[in-house]
Amino acid sequence: MGVLGVVGGISDSGIAWVIGALAAIPTLLFCANQAKLLFMRKPSLAEQFREVKDCDERCQTANARHAELCANTDARLRGIVEKSAASREKIYVRLSSLEAELSAIKKENELQTQRLFELAAKFDRFIERHS
Repeated sequence: MGVLGVVGGISDSGIAWVIGALAAIPTLLFCANQAKLLFMRKPSLAEQFREVKDCDERCQTANARHAELCANTDARLRGIVEKSAASREKIYVRLSSLEAELSAIKKENELQTQRLFELAAKFDRFIERHS
């Protein structure tokens, strides 16, 4: 038994078999790939080299479809932008009205707070006089 056999409990012939199997795996994969390439369907020359006319027709069809899609997308984007601008305008108008209302409420609150302090001072003076 060799060093690996003693440590792992495997005989030399077992180690040689494992090494041989590991070396055979890439060879088997290479052979399988070559067999796949050999039996793969190859297109005919007519399919490989189409007439220019056929390619031109396909290009014109694809360009027309592309232009149609671009026009459709542009129209949708314009609609979205217009709706968005209208929505923003409504929001700005509402915010400005809310800002005006809030400003009025703050002013009224300040006046009421001042009046409350005046009443509290009068009430304190009243208590001092009558005590």
